[in-house]
Amino acid sequence: MRALFLACLLLIGCAQRVTTPRDSVGISWNRNISHGLPVWMRHLERELDKPVLALVCHGGPNKEGKWYLWPDYPRPPMPVEHAAWVLRDLAEGRQVVILSCNENASLLFVPDVLYARQIVSSNRLFYPGWATHIKQFQRGTLPRSPRGF
Repeated sequence: MRALFLACLLLIGCAQRVTTPRDSVGISWNRNISHGLPVWMRHLERELDKPVLALVCHGGPNKEGKWYLWPDYPRPPMPVEHAAWVLRDLAEGRQVVILSCNENASLLFVPDVLYARQIVSSNRLFYPGWATHIKQFQRGTLPRSPRGF
């Protein structure tokens, strides 16, 4: 009987924790654009009406044309898709939003991650319509055919 009790405790202790997030989380991987993160966070929470996990990072195509994030050193450049999967796994019920330029309009095959298919900016002087960007964001989906990871 004691062994059964210990086995049950072990299983309960190893069960995946399900939480409901109350707070949004914002991450900036570039110092020169981190000033825009608080404004984006307020805007995202208001528009989406739920907690968000937002990543602000410079983005653009690499030499092969694949959409990459270009964070400050010491972080290496990385495919947006890789970062999106990690953020999605860590989100704990928050809406994941990637705020990164995507001038090639690349598609993101990560379910339920919001992203732009255009240039993203929080500079009101040069892009006065920045707040309308979130309405044009696209929701990531799985690819139509499996990719055999």
